[in-house]
Amino acid sequence: MKKVLVACPLSEYKHYIIPLWIEHLKKMKSVYPFDILLVDNSHNKTYSRFLKEYSGCIQIVHRPPHKNEKLLSQTMAACNNIILNHLSRNNYDYLFSLECDVFPPFDSLPRLLAANCNVISGIYNIGRGATKKAMIQVLEKNSVPELNVRNVTTREGFQLIDGTIKPIFGCGIGCTLINANLLKNYSFHVDQKFTIHADTHFYTDMYNAGVPVYLDTSIFCEHHNTANWSEINKRHEQKHY
Repeated sequence: MKKVLVACPLSEYKHYIIPLWIEHLKKMKSVYPFDILLVDNSHNKTYSRFLKEYSGCIQIVHRPPHKNEKLLSQTMAACNNIILNHLSRNNYDYLFSLECDVFPPFDSLPRLLAANCNVISGIYNIGRGATKKAMIQVLEKNSVPELNVRNVTTREGFQLIDGTIKPIFGCGIGCTLINANLLKNYSFHVDQKFTIHADTHFYTDMYNAGVPVYLDTSIFCEHHNTANWSEINKRHEQKHY
């Protein structure tokens, strides 16, 4: 049996769904056992204390934004690197990156493991209402990855989702299983010159290294993304000092 770490950054902004998500994790563990690490980037320790009391055995690390992190994406990349350090120190076989508002099927982890891929994801939607679409990214032909990665349209997403496993450029890290060997010397990063999050840089790095990435379109997750990220980013900037 492979040793798996389920982990993600989170904050008090996501409290509306985190208790339900933790209960979902417990049900997933009954299908396939794994460890859990949550990195809380709230500005104070109050929410970390709540999580420790509520969750019981889940490991929580508090890592507030640093004064030089003007962008929330910088803080989240730093939190993901705490996860990578924990992954390496404890000799895990895989990282299962699962965002705290993404609810995969209870048996998704053994199904992803069975595919025997170095990087493979389940699928979930982003956006709300008329803007909702699958979190799938493609690289435009004859383009530089850092500048010409785009999300698929709603129609393109429907055409891709057929229940099979297929190669893809990128698909977020909201429900992604990654072989730990790929991450031994890796650091999540962002570039302030581009409005690109660390997950897109990750897939660009995998593309440039020749590492194939796969999407299991039979694993469809619920995404409870009711948070207003424009507002969250504003709050982050207002609290920045």
